[in-house]
Amino acid sequence: INITLAAEYRVNAAVPLTLDDITNNAYVGVVADTDAQGNLVALDVRVFPEANRGTGAGSRPWDLTPTSSMNNGTLAAVEPQAQGRLVRVTYPDGEKLVMIGPDTPIWSTEPGDASLVVPGAYVVINARKLDDGSYTATNIMIEKNGTRPTL
Repeated sequence: INITLAAEYRVNAAVPLTLDDITNNAYVGVVADTDAQGNLVALDVRVFPEANRGTGAGSRPWDLTPTSSMNNGTLAAVEPQAQGRLVRVTYPDGEKLVMIGPDTPIWSTEPGDASLVVPGAYVVINARKLDDGSYTATNIMIEKNGTRPTL
């Protein structure tokens, strides 16, 4: 589809992080799936900037796989395990335990600029459909140096 960018659109660039960057009290969004034993295993982890603390807090179904969920909250515990990190994601009405493996994509965002908006770049855009059927967006989340954003 064609999406028109608003005159004052913002660009946020995805930047890579590692398991060591996941610390207690970080505010995260974890896309997870359920393994054969019923445990949650992270498919993707986004560490939110502090200014976004509270964004989408809670756990809800997600459309990445038939059994995936989005779990946004504060890390109350980070426990090293042989296969990665076991984290407790807490939010106002509950909590989830999630295993984050060594190969799980972990990322955050930083302010970007229009130079990153090039043909072929991987983007996540939340667009709004206008009354005339066209789409417009004020924010773009875009890959940087091979780190792809997900939602």
